[in-house]
Amino acid sequence: MQVPSSMLSSLVTLFVTIGPIETAVIFAGLTAGVHHKDQRSLALRSVGIAGLMLLLFALLGNLVLSLLHVSLPAFRVAGGILLFLQGS
Repeated sequence: MQVPSSMLSSLVTLFVTIGPIETAVIFAGLTAGVHHKDQRSLALRSVGIAGLMLLLFALLGNLVLSLLHVSLPAFRVAGGILLFLQGS
């Protein structure tokens, strides 16, 4: 099965933006004294909320940008600048 290049590009961008390794380290540090069962519950709830937010922005993002009178190219440039600043 061949994956479309746009889907692969989106997946790589999502992976780089979220930084799962760094996020896991931060989560482990914040929940160091929490019982394992509660840690699992927090992790599942966090992933669910993040997934819901991703879905909402994927479905309604263009509407929100149009209501704010922000073009997609301008949003991409601003996102690129933020990623550049985060990386430096």
